[in-house]
Amino acid sequence: MQLKLVPISLLTLCSLTNAHLAAEDQPNVLFIAIDDLVTTIGPYDDPHAITPAMDSLASQGTTFRNHHCQWPVCGPSRAALTTGLLPEETGVMGFRPIRAILPDVITLPQHFRNNGYETAATGKFHDPRTVGNIVDPNSQTTDGRNIDDPASWSIPYVRADAGYSPSGKPAVDDSLADETQHGDYKILDEGKALLDILEGGTKPFFLAVGFKKPHLPFIAPAADWALYDRNQFSPAPLQDLPFNSSSYVDATLGDNDELLGYEPYDVTGLPTDEQQKELIHGYYACVSFIDSLVGNLLAHLATKSDPLDPAKNMSETTIIVLWGDHGFHLGDHGKWAKHTVMERATAAPLIIYDPRNPAGGVMNFHPANSIDIYPTLVELANLPIPEQPLNDTITTGRPLRGSSLASMLHDSDAAVNSGAITYISRNGGYGYSYRSDRYRYIEWVDSSNVVQARELYDYKMDPFETRNVIDDPANAAIAYQLSRSMRAETSSRGADRMQGSAPIPASGAEITLGNGYLPGVKIEASSASGSPMVTLDWPGATGVSYDIMSSTTLAPSSWSASPDGISGDQIVVPLNGTRRFFQIAIGSNTPPLFNRNAITADDAEVDASYSFELSAFVEDPDVGDSLTFSKVSGPIWLTVAPSGTISGNPLTGDLGVHYAKVEVADASGAIDLAEVCLSVVPAGPATQTDTFYATDDTFAKLSNTTLIPGGQAVLEVRQDGASIFTRITYLKFSVSGIGTVQEVRLYLHSNTETDPVNVHLVTDTSWSEGSLNWDNRPPYSTLVGSGIPTAGAWLSIDITPAISSDGTYSFALDEQGNSLGKFDSSEAGFTPYIEIVSIP
Repeated sequence: MQLKLVPISLLTLCSLTNAHLAAEDQPNVLFIAIDDLVTTIGPYDDPHAITPAMDSLASQGTTFRNHHCQWPVCGPSRAALTTGLLPEETGVMGFRPIRAILPDVITLPQHFRNNGYETAATGKFHDPRTVGNIVDPNSQTTDGRNIDDPASWSIPYVRADAGYSPSGKPAVDDSLADETQHGDYKILDEGKALLDILEGGTKPFFLAVGFKKPHLPFIAPAADWALYDRNQFSPAPLQDLPFNSSSYVDATLGDNDELLGYEPYDVTGLPTDEQQKELIHGYYACVSFIDSLVGNLLAHLATKSDPLDPAKNMSETTIIVLWGDHGFHLGDHGKWAKHTVMERATAAPLIIYDPRNPAGGVMNFHPANSIDIYPTLVELANLPIPEQPLNDTITTGRPLRGSSLASMLHDSDAAVNSGAITYISRNGGYGYSYRSDRYRYIEWVDSSNVVQARELYDYKMDPFETRNVIDDPANAAIAYQLSRSMRAETSSRGADRMQGSAPIPASGAEITLGNGYLPGVKIEASSASGSPMVTLDWPGATGVSYDIMSSTTLAPSSWSASPDGISGDQIVVPLNGTRRFFQIAIGSNTPPLFNRNAITADDAEVDASYSFELSAFVEDPDVGDSLTFSKVSGPIWLTVAPSGTISGNPLTGDLGVHYAKVEVADASGAIDLAEVCLSVVPAGPATQTDTFYATDDTFAKLSNTTLIPGGQAVLEVRQDGASIFTRITYLKFSVSGIGTVQEVRLYLHSNTETDPVNVHLVTDTSWSEGSLNWDNRPPYSTLVGSGIPTAGAWLSIDITPAISSDGTYSFALDEQGNSLGKFDSSEAGFTPYIEIVSIP
């Protein structure tokens, strides 16, 4: 039987590779950030919105109709956008500095600056409370409004004048007719002035312009209020809490402190129906005001010459991103604020226009995250994909969490995520919301990483979120797969508390595998190539496999699975003339998963044989499963062997950055895809590569200070200083015959270890495997490298700073997760070794 498998989560196909783009073709980027912008604009089919500028931009670009923020508050949402990391990773889950935990984090504009771009900003791109000089790492900054994040901008940040501010603190105001006196118009003026400066430059540019409305208070020029008749607005139709909602959701929806901080509601309490109409009127007036400023800014862009190609206007060479940082409840569920994981707070507009993209007016309804924007712009600008710091001392090793949306720009059917993840901490619970094409699945986790409540909302049947349907037995299969999918998504790998909690179990009262049939299966008949075919579609999810069940009689015993254990959300099967019935059941196979969306490969040299291994980037819990790799797309010179080895011989014409899409499949046919980014660089001087195996490998154990464990088949590690069960592994190497060192890599084979491991230099090399114990162990010193192992695979760690010449070298391994882990030793046939590349 010939089967066509279409995976649910296709990672980005690079539509523009460096092989086809010269340096002067790198596009400019104009990033327009808008505060508290709900999907109350024309491109999202809002019946009231008057937004001609945004409508026009959408008609030429791509509108992401299912885009969601990662935390529905300004500071954390913008920190996630600019770092490409989840709030738990940066620690910005409120108003604290972005660089407090990860001082060397590379922001989105900083990465463009590091790669030859002029970068500039005005208005609110970063939240000012999260940037600037750090006084207290746990508190908001005080000078961010003046300097923003200096590392991000090659042209110092420009602070616009505050503009009009009415007396008191009214929630709405329409008294000032002169739009030029409003604060957002001041930001527009500064943005236009920066475009004038950039026009005279010699580099491509990244310009961020951040407007502050429609954030409360709803203050807009009188003319924008006059665009609407207040009687055309009505209070939200549903102002009650959802039926069967959790106490956590109820608490977030019931918190209206944001509105209650404004007059007159600080005294009177929640608004009456007429006051609600006034608030909604004011919100729409602010949206139309910002829309006019967007139109003004884009019109100015069209009059400016490109700094690298003066024959073209900037509008012909500039990618435009229009982004809302999160949503805002306008009275629905009785809420007047953000701060929830419901639709109105997490959903926000995202429109991307690329002048090189011939498709215009694309509407894509598949899930997109704000953290997806970072890798998207990096790919569209043909830049290498950066890695973020692991911690405050190791400056690489953490991947961007998002997926590039580039393939979705020209294809309304393309998808790169099964769902979008949003996180919030409220009322003693940690809420993780996962928004798929149709559903919103929410888990509330406590401080012990135990799931305390689950919720499920079906937007096809219930667009206003009136009912939590998690307890409906008909939804057991949906809830089961969404519980797993939200953990399997690479975008959620940085959500530590959720990853530490348990998904819905695979068996028991809630669901039995092989009997959990999915609702909503769609069947379409076709006649491809003259043969009768049937296409089956179902609501699939990442990290879950499916059995295609068929029967000719509908008798309970007649159902059989063929095929079984596949991944995806669609399959095409031929028909043989016999009547057949189909059902889709959740399978027991666990699909393989790449552990990151974008893999940054080693550089390749012109006219040199290239090799890079993919296997270390794949996880498959099914022990012993056979995995096969293949190339889906990419440069002609690059090949992917079934074992996962990337190889090839690039030529001079291949210089630059390249993207390739690769696939991994297990024996059942379940697949996953990832993107590989690598750079082809000019050939360097001739080098030699020498391999040196450990002469001694052992460990020291704090709980048994006199134990001499040398000669065991494993090397044990557990974080130093975290408990009495600490274990430190020691390695010794004898190095000779090397030249000028270019690179040194340490290779370790993990037995069970999966936590990050630090490698430290040990200056005392007099110890031996046969005598080392905890009491006589030599102290370690300089940190020279770090890596995250995968159980059953080789780990490669760059320790180049540690070795510069011939000699004897010792290293200590310190695990960072405070849980016992093991590497294989020389006695197990997996001797640790180092590879040294040097110039003779």
